[in-house]
Amino acid sequence: MTTYDKLYATGGFRYTTAFGIKHLNAINRTYKIFIPGTNILDAPSGDGFWSRLLRNNYGCAVTPVDQSHVASNLAGGVKWDLELTKEEWTPHKFDLVFCRGLSHFHHEKIPTQRTCDVLYNLMNYAPKVLLIYSTNQSNKMYKNHFHHKRHTLDKFLRFIGTFKSRMIGGYYTALIDARGIEGDLS
Repeated sequence: MTTYDKLYATGGFRYTTAFGIKHLNAINRTYKIFIPGTNILDAPSGDGFWSRLLRNNYGCAVTPVDQSHVASNLAGGVKWDLELTKEEWTPHKFDLVFCRGLSHFHHEKIPTQRTCDVLYNLMNYAPKVLLIYSTNQSNKMYKNHFHHKRHTLDKFLRFIGTFKSRMIGGYYTALIDARGIEGDLS
């Protein structure tokens, strides 16, 4: 059983619905992307908490995927390693990739290039990718997380020619328009 399997088997991150709705509303005020009928790939989905909120509160169609077997079962989604390509989803099967908590940003031992490869891979599935990750301001993250510095995300964003991430509700957030990126994204 992986670290994330254990985490989700014991109740996950235990976000409250009120917190989730407040967070999504703050994002939507900034980017105006959660529109009824929007086809979203939630990657990684965890236990499906965010997928359910997007579906139930915004009327979005959501496909949850996670590399954790336990999480993907809880989310009612697909077990999938984000480093692998799903050919049937390219090009741009979805309207948006919702990427909250990409584990690559939390593990110091995963090199920046590998993280960038995952982000490029996600950009194949939708014209827009919303990236969100925790600043760990409370220092109460799950014991096996390591806080990855914001520079990795901002370095990637500069490399693809977009702006730096924004702070929204205590989380670094960036909306990437994959249509404007030239070159091979695989």
